[in-house]
Amino acid sequence: MTVTSDGSPLWRDRQFVLLGPHTGELLAHGLLTPEQVHQLPHALDALYARRATDLLLLTDAFAIPEALLDVPAAFPDFIDRYTALAPTAGGHP
Repeated sequence: MTVTSDGSPLWRDRQFVLLGPHTGELLAHGLLTPEQVHQLPHALDALYARRATDLLLLTDAFAIPEALLDVPAAFPDFIDRYTALAPTAGGHP
């Protein structure tokens, strides 16, 4: 069984994250309560914060060359980086 740095099974997190796009259907069939749907974004934020320490481990495990990671979308200012790379027409890429 694959576990994360805190020892919890990775499959539980994966299932939890996959709920997001299906909350409407799950709510309609009574499988989630309205309160659970409202709590999901906060719960996902907490999950991502807990898993942040695993991201470097995963990145290292895939041994992705730095050159491939140096793309506009990999940075917080990606829109500015993308705009600087793209030819513009009236100020838009």
